[in-house]
This record gives sequence, structure tokens and C-alpha cells, in this order.
Amino acid sequence: DRNNNGQIDTSSDANGDGIVDVNDPNEFKGQADECVLYSMAVGANNTYPRALTLDGKGNAYVGTYVDQKAIKIDVSQSPPKLLKTINLPATPYGFVARGDYLYSSALGQPVMRVDLTNDTVKTMNAPGNYGITVDQNGIAWYGGSGLQRCDFNVGGNCEPKGGGGMSGVAIDAEGQVWACSGNTVYKFDNTGKQLGTAVAGNAYGVAIGHDGHPRVVGYYDAYRIDSGPVGGPPGAV
Repeated sequence: DRNNNGQIDTSSDANGDGIVDVNDPNEFKGQADECVLYSMAVGANNTYPRALTLDGKGNAYVGTYVDQKAIKIDVSQSPPKLLKTINLPATPYGFVARGDYLYSSALGQPVMRVDLTNDTVKTMNAPGNYGITVDQNGIAWYGGSGLQRCDFNVGGNCEPKGGGGMSGVAIDAEGQVWACSGNTVYKFDNTGKQLGTAVAGNAYGVAIGHDGHPRVVGYYDAYRIDSGPVGGPPGAV
């Protein structure tokens, strides 16, 4: 309650039309929104911050797409502190931090793994890459021209694992891979073997819920999919 008016002022749909109008100060509070802890500018103008992840150590990594940089920010303090900038060889689109590595999709360009101990970068070819997830063994999986399995310790071309053109991907606690493709959600085991599919209209993004079951967002609807047995097909939507 920064203005001490006895309430938390935050952006809302004041007129009930289903839209928070950014041009209406009664609806959009901007920097005065008291549910926003802080904000900071990242990167140069018009470089489009797109990739974002947390490392579990109090740091965020933001990828600026146009100028191909990964920016490390200490978010454990307020305001946050910019720690360093890493130059990348491709356009960062999505980030995952795991251990001492930062993994990146690149929207069709070579995918990347940054060694955060020395800022060196390895690349691999993952055709049409878009979504990204990383399993407990440090293997990166990308949605793109089908599912792509990428072992950066091997390098070269990622292993295609089939499926249609894919967007969002996620790893569950058993190491199984879930991937969205049009009206279909695929389930793969940790070798990339397809275990089955579920129907979810215009499926685009997927994440694993606290209960272990995938949540899928489409263009118009959201879905919960029963994960099904380990090593078996998915259950009901």
C-alpha cells in the first residue's frame, strides 16, 4: 500500500468488458500497480527481451532477441542488480537454467548451451525449434519440426523423435516428455519413444502441475490431462 490509502491498487477490468485497457488509468496502473514489486529496463531499445528463466540461486536470465545476449540479473535484492551480459551466437527465444548451464531455443536458429562457469557456448541443430525443456540428465528437448532430443555433450544434429510441428514442451517428474502440436498433445518416454497422444484443441503450451498432471493452454481453452501410467499413454482430458 505505497500510497497509504488502505487498499492494494492494482490493474483490473473496472468496466467489465473483459479487457484491461492500458490507456485507461482507472484500469491500468502501470508503475503505480501495487502488486508489482519492481520493474527494470533490460537491454537496449528494440532488442526484444523474450527468453526468461530463474536459476534457483537468486538470479534471473533474460535473453534479448535482436542483439543475441543473455543478461544475468540478481533478483534476490530490491531493486535487482545487473551482474553480467553474455554474447550469444543465435537469437535467444526460450531459456532453461539447470546446474551450471543455461539452455536456449532460438526460433529455428542453432540451439545453445551456455557454460555459466566460463560463458562458453555450444550449439546444435534442431530444425524449427521453438519450445524448450531440459531433463534431469541435462538433455535438452525442443519442440519444432517434431520433437528434437539434443545432447550437447555429443553435439552436431539433434535426434528427431517424430510428431508434427511442435510448440510447447515439458518434462514430468518421471522424465517423460510432453509436447503440443496443433490439436494433439504427445507423450514420450525419456528415450523419445512415443507413448500416446491426447486431444486438446489448438494446444500451444504445456506445464506439469503440482499433482504431476500436465496443464495445456490453447488459443481459446485450457486443459488438464491425466498423466496416465509411467511408460503408458496419457489418460483423460
